[in-house]
Amino acid sequence: MHNYPALLKNRLLSRSDTRIIVQSLVNRLRQLKEAHRRRRNSDEASRERSELRAHALNITTDLRKRKLAPNPFAAALLLSFWKEDQNFDIGVELWTWLRNQDSSCTDGRTFGAALELLAAYGESLPNIEAVYEQAVQQIPDVAVQYQLSPGAMLPDRAQPTKLAGTSLLLLQGIIIARLTHNDWRNAYIALDTALRLHPTQISLTICQNIINERPLAEAYRVLLMAFRAGVHIRPHLVTSVIQRMVDSQLSQPDPSSRLIVALSALHVIHAFSGVSRSLAHIHVVLMARTLLATLPRRSGTRNVDDLTSKATSFESITPLLRQILDMYPREFVLHLVKNITQLGGKLGRQDVILFAQTEVERLGLQRDHEMYSTMLTAAGRTGDSELIMLCWENMQELASLPEDKDTPMDTVRLSDWSMLAAACKTAGCLEYAKQQFAIHEENFDTSTKSTVAGIIESVGPSEGKVPGPTKEISQAARWNPPREVLLSAISQKISAIQEVSQSTGAFSFKQTSSRLGSTRWGESETAKKCRAVYDELTIDTSFSSPTAATNANGPALSESGIELDTLRYEHWQTINELLVEANKFEEVNQDYVEDVIKQRVLTARRKRSKGYKVELLPLELDFNLPTMDTELDESRSQDVENLLVHALRLRGLDHKAIAQKHNLYYTDE
Repeated sequence: MHNYPALLKNRLLSRSDTRIIVQSLVNRLRQLKEAHRRRRNSDEASRERSELRAHALNITTDLRKRKLAPNPFAAALLLSFWKEDQNFDIGVELWTWLRNQDSSCTDGRTFGAALELLAAYGESLPNIEAVYEQAVQQIPDVAVQYQLSPGAMLPDRAQPTKLAGTSLLLLQGIIIARLTHNDWRNAYIALDTALRLHPTQISLTICQNIINERPLAEAYRVLLMAFRAGVHIRPHLVTSVIQRMVDSQLSQPDPSSRLIVALSALHVIHAFSGVSRSLAHIHVVLMARTLLATLPRRSGTRNVDDLTSKATSFESITPLLRQILDMYPREFVLHLVKNITQLGGKLGRQDVILFAQTEVERLGLQRDHEMYSTMLTAAGRTGDSELIMLCWENMQELASLPEDKDTPMDTVRLSDWSMLAAACKTAGCLEYAKQQFAIHEENFDTSTKSTVAGIIESVGPSEGKVPGPTKEISQAARWNPPREVLLSAISQKISAIQEVSQSTGAFSFKQTSSRLGSTRWGESETAKKCRAVYDELTIDTSFSSPTAATNANGPALSESGIELDTLRYEHWQTINELLVEANKFEEVNQDYVEDVIKQRVLTARRKRSKGYKVELLPLELDFNLPTMDTELDESRSQDVENLLVHALRLRGLDHKAIAQKHNLYYTDE
């Protein structure tokens, strides 16, 4: 930044230099925003951000005065800078100038960045669509204009697209803009176009937007679609999807549905570990959580369970939990045991807490202060007064050890007293906390004595109940396989995750994960019909010998080892499913809003795509269970046909004619 004025004055900056300067500004801005999110050096980051903003403003002015050599990509990055810095007025003013310039200043990438900026600025969707149409019309090659249209056909589906000008940033811009305005149908159709042209280049920005803003079912499918293409997704986005799946388990109506969601979550972890060649510690913790979330909560007293049938027995998942514990690194396994204990307390299940402590002994672990604190809180939630007393005694003993002299009992953490009081309150033994305070009262100074006494008195009398599960509108998976099959599949999936995370070889998506996120049933009649419809929509016989080029060059492969023809078909299937999922979410969300209006609980204020915590689970989840293919083909073929016909209807195609041509089940409903 310091040398910029001199370089500019002496006219030493080229078009590529303009791009490099602006790109460095955008990258640094993103780093500072991440530092602010993590609360690292916030004051220094704020100061540097102000300096970046001033420098970007100078570059914007110099670009408009033609002092800087124009560069379309640099202009796109500059628009992105003002969008991410939330200085929309400056960005829109720059775009107003750029829109009237020639091709030396703008191209598809510039228009794409402008679309995202205008959407964030709050511009209406019709005006944004007009900008997109202008961008398409400015492309000189008519063939490129055709390929950007929905339903266009490629000359060869097995080879990469070689047409210049099919900018992903332009398609990304209109997709983000449409999603921002909740035009999910046209957004997914544009995504279909992007995947047809560039099946291995799924935009991280699009994935992040769908994961953060769309319902769980759609986020799940898009995440797996990205993994299938070999795209590396940021770990925190993967974590957020898995966490949402774990949370959704508590609202599922039966144990089998919760197991299906658990298997889905493990499916995501397996795919992520295959792409990233690593396994994050938080994902191992979530593996255990998703298994424990299959258990029903216990309410009221500790000896009463909502469901006591064999189907909900904790013993059936203990081998799976041990499998996860044994694959966890030794130095971190105690952290995993703490999480199991904590969730056992939230579920109100003593058996889970007892299992965790048994595993501590089996693995030869040493309990620390945090472990006892976790046990104390969990014991309170299960109403186990004996375990509360045992934990508190161990915390006293641990505090008195020479190596822990920094926290002797007379100055033990005030948070521990608060924890003891809360646990005793929930378990109905508040007198024990008062008794302990009386024993150690003489060791406190006046200030500490007053604080601890206030903590104990503030909790009030025991309410004697455990919080119930959260209420959500959700839709469980349609099929209900035997519990033994699900448990076996979960065990196999855990083993596969362990094998991938410890392997140094390449991960073969073609053999193990080519079906991720898709709805395929091998070589069944239904699958053949689906492929026939896909061929009808994507093969243009007017092209000269499309198969000859494929045979001469051989089928191109993605980074994940999948042939591009197969990958494009899988993406097409996923788009169909996303359209169906989004439509069903819209219907459920609208019904919920209408119910709220009728009940006059709150003002009918529409919340974009997230919609009042309504979560839909995927209608059809492909768990790569080949032993069940025959059963699924026979029992769900009509569902698949309805799914396909519905997807064609959502795409605005002549669904009735196509359905009749291929002898598919069709209904006008």
